Amino acid sequence: MNQKRKFENKKVFLINNAGQKSLYIGLLVLTFLILFIGKADLAFVNRVSIIISDLSAPAISSISKQTKIIGNSFNYLKNTTSIREENKNLFTENIRLKKFEILSKIYENENILLKNQLNLIPQNYNNFITVKAINAPGNIFSHSLLLNAGRKDGVEKGNAVLFNGVFIGQIIRVGENSSRVLLISDVNSMIPVVVSNNRIPSILTGENLILPSLKFLPNNVKLTDGSVVQTSGHGGLLPSGLPIGTVVQNASERYFVKPSIDLNLIDYVQILLWQAEGINLKKRNSEILYKPVSPEKDIKLFEGVTSRGNIN
Repeated sequence: MNQKRKFENKKVFLINNAGQKSLYIGLLVLTFLILFIGKADLAFVNRVSIIISDLSAPAISSISKQTKIIGNSFNYLKNTTSIREENKNLFTENIRLKKFEILSKIYENENILLKNQLNLIPQNYNNFITVKAINAPGNIFSHSLLLNAGRKDGVEKGNAVLFNGVFIGQIIRVGENSSRVLLISDVNSMIPVVVSNNRIPSILTGENLILPSLKFLPNNVKLTDGSVVQTSGHGGLLPSGLPIGTVVQNASERYFVKPSIDLNLIDYVQILLWQAEGINLKKRNSEILYKPVSPEKDIKLFEGVTSRGNIN
């Protein structure tokens, strides 16, 4: 019995000893392999890596495409609600614009009919040029713009200047290749206008501020905020009906005009090469309209009986 136990103990010892030797041998082999790989040429390893990459590339590409498709599907489903809402708004806006288009055609036909009945001479604004503003609108002392078009382009002093169809000022100086426009916000600007709702005449005066004011209104006139202000055409220098802005009233009950466009964002403008029919501005400017009366020595300016009875 004791001999059997000694044999079993010896067997366990031999197995443990063999396992330890195998572990040592494995570690030595692994160490030599690491040294061999470190010293050997890595071209073979690179080739194997490239082959593996080539084999795995289609699978990775297919997986990425499927992932992208799934992501796009989720985004499409997420945006479906907003797209439907946007389409609904566009549909409503389209109906509203069609309504205004029909009303515009009705008013246009009515306007043509009334003009024909009144035998009104039409105004044509077809002749205009588009030019670029060279400088900024100005500073607190002067609100003006320099344009890169002048006398050689047909520009004349007094021409109306528009930005996006809105009247912003008129030409005050003309050179051969440039000209300067005085904006409606400048303190020196005075434009005859009318409030289109009831055709109330007024003078649009700049104050070197954001909003020009309405002056010389008729007595006891009350204007409504939002009323459209247009050029009146009085004086023959500017065509009538050019839109400018809308009426606003401040706390002191003064009336101002809010331009329909931002005067600080002007880049390209249109100059109307327009003159009132039958009015020759060049000839009128060259004429001497007023002459002083020449004194005559033989005429007594004060002649008659004074309050004291003396005769002059």
